[in-house]
Amino acid sequence: MMYIASSKSSPHRQLDTLYLQVLHEAFPDISDSEDQRARLRIVLGTVALLFDPLGAESLEALLDLKRGP
Repeated sequence: MMYIASSKSSPHRQLDTLYLQVLHEAFPDISDSEDQRARLRIVLGTVALLFDPLGAESLEALLDLKRGP
């Protein structure tokens, strides 16, 4: 199953499709593995943050972390 994040009129639609194809090839069984999904979320989240840093609360939400004491 393919998921396209961009609307049909978005100039990024073809790029989204390409990235999704690459991710599906790199992680063909990702829907069966919570561990792979968690690792991929951390890697992609980290890459995204390199371009636009988030605050602590937003970072915790993105990485699905619980706030410490």
